[in-house]
Amino acid sequence: MVDLLDRLVIARERWIGYDRDLFVHWTDDDADGCDTRREVLLRDAHSGLHLGSGAGCRIVSGVWYSAYDDAWVEGPPAGLHVDHVVPLQEAWDSGADAWGPGRRRAFANDLDGLAAVTAAVNEAKGAHDPAQWMPPNPDHRCAYVASWIAVKARWELTVDGREAGFLRDLLGGECRGLTIWMGEQALSVPARE
Repeated sequence: MVDLLDRLVIARERWIGYDRDLFVHWTDDDADGCDTRREVLLRDAHSGLHLGSGAGCRIVSGVWYSAYDDAWVEGPPAGLHVDHVVPLQEAWDSGADAWGPGRRRAFANDLDGLAAVTAAVNEAKGAHDPAQWMPPNPDHRCAYVASWIAVKARWELTVDGREAGFLRDLLGGECRGLTIWMGEQALSVPARE
């Protein structure tokens, strides 16, 4: 939605001082025994979820859909990464450098800004913004853009000029009419045959 994109401040990125350790992540803030990474794996499991016996939150196996690359992952979740839709470094460069530790921790563990994806596609994405990297799955491009804009808006992060132009072009072209919900992540999981 262009209106939401228009509310984002356009500013140059600040590429200095980033350290991943400044974003404490994979916490268990609700003290249920599942850290944020496992919460995402539980949420995003499509079927066949098996948990280990005993205390804790040990995920033994399941079936997941990695929307970025249109890949099904079945079995142990070892081949999955939990991706920050807006990477931590991108957040830092877009305003999180001015945040305190509590806000950075909240961002790093925001379930609405996380998705289970294959390790390979997450590594290919790195810390890139949409002008530099888009999901190879063409059916997920608009949902990814919706998630990106929603996270940036929700956390009041800036966009740089190239990023804003790229997003505007997508919203005026292949993603015309896209609806973006600020409070939820835009994931679509197809039926598995």
